[in-house]
Amino acid sequence: MNHGIKFPIWKLRRFTRMDNKLDTIYITTAYNTYIIDDKSLKGDLAKRRYQLLSMPILNDYPLYPLKEKLNLLRQMVKYPTGTYFIDSDGLIFKYKKSSRLNWVECKKIKSWNKVDNRTVFYVDKQRMPYVTDLELDYIPYASIMYTETGPLIYDFTTEYHKPYKRKI
Repeated sequence: MNHGIKFPIWKLRRFTRMDNKLDTIYITTAYNTYIIDDKSLKGDLAKRRYQLLSMPILNDYPLYPLKEKLNLLRQMVKYPTGTYFIDSDGLIFKYKKSSRLNWVECKKIKSWNKVDNRTVFYVDKQRMPYVTDLELDYIPYASIMYTETGPLIYDFTTEYHKPYKRKI
């Protein structure tokens, strides 16, 4: 699993084909061929898709509807191996459950600040900041998963929980 993914991510529905033509990503389903992204445009996935709305190419191919937005790792792990997702940078990846168990610990959120449309927060006994698109106004705990590539935000909770192991 690639831990370089940037949340939020969106689940892709079944498709029969994916093509990349001059940095424009097309997805063909049983119903139609859609444009999902144009990487030649500036910005993250959301900004590029917004720019696409005013482009004439959409006269030929509609914009692929992204319906299931996932903000947390916990939301992604419920899907079976083989599910495709697209992240906020436009990286399309196929989810594969690992066989390795990773520790998930509940940490008290010490402080947080809103920066643009994101929340930067710190947890007890760690100097590293975490970033999320979610509002943390009334959320006292973050569940942090410790992986080979470093800690990841797994979930947020209003109640403390004991450490446990989970596959991603």
